[in-house]
Amino acid sequence: MLEKINPKLAMNLLDDLSPTQTVGFVEGFIEGAVYSDRLQPKAVLIATKGGTYSLQGELDDRFARASCYFTRRNDMNRFTLFSPSTGWDEFFETVQTENTMKMSRVVYHLNEEVQLQSSFKLPVYEINKHSIVKSQQFDECYYVEQWGSVEAYLKYGIGYYAENEIGEIVAECTSIFRSKGKANIDIYTREDARGKGIASELVLGYVRECRKRKITPVWDCDEVNEASMQLANKLGFSEVSRYHLYYKKSP
Repeated sequence: MLEKINPKLAMNLLDDLSPTQTVGFVEGFIEGAVYSDRLQPKAVLIATKGGTYSLQGELDDRFARASCYFTRRNDMNRFTLFSPSTGWDEFFETVQTENTMKMSRVVYHLNEEVQLQSSFKLPVYEINKHSIVKSQQFDECYYVEQWGSVEAYLKYGIGYYAENEIGEIVAECTSIFRSKGKANIDIYTREDARGKGIASELVLGYVRECRKRKITPVWDCDEVNEASMQLANKLGFSEVSRYHLYYKKSP
């Protein structure tokens, strides 16, 4: 049986490859809770308010099965679980249900020596409460799901958007997750605005702000998303790791 524990007890189980949202939760940026089967944990299940789970620590059969029971008992509309290692992957393969899908992800960091250059003339703006209301992609529901609340994002997040000539938001680049040292990029460009360099310009603005705050910008995408990986490489990001996540299949 898993019980809620003090988040600080999970700090020693984190490492450089821990997901940003996991570290961000422990550091107080994202709302959620930490669970374990013992007071001095060797492994923990971290659950964010929006339905994202991640595991940290040693693979232990008792804890692993308790975690699976916990996540199924606390069934949510959204379920995403980040696996920390191939050992955990092998365990999940034996217990996943027909409603669970596996996704392979690629993580990129920006090379520090990359020089940022821009010749873009369309103005970009910082994401704010009013743009969130207008957004068709990164709206209030998005930030509640990822951050726990719009207020948490506005306090800690980083993001920029671009508009067309009639004031419609056509592209956005925002931090889906954030910790003290990293900020994961989520980006969207409306179909009629693609191929014009808007996404690149928004990412450059995002990177500048990250560097100002001494934060590493992180690009994390599905390994079959060729367009996303090509843009990451074009902008100077380099692959640092790969991992798997498990999520609930849409009905």
